[in-house]
Amino acid sequence: MDKNQVLEKKKHGDLKQAGSILGISEQNAYAALNRVGSKHHENVVKTLSRIIRMREELKKEIAG
Repeated sequence: MDKNQVLEKKKHGDLKQAGSILGISEQNAYAALNRVGSKHHENVVKTLSRIIRMREELKKEIAG
């Protein structure tokens, strides 16, 4: 999942969760997500992608 897909699918609380997992603040996760050159950018995008995928898989599992 690329950055644009992550931005479209992220929900309230996802950045806080990603920051917690990576050991950075929600504000730093937000800044890293929007700064391609940031040292945390790639990790934030990967972590958010995984959070979003897991949420979607859980919805599918519970719904059907």
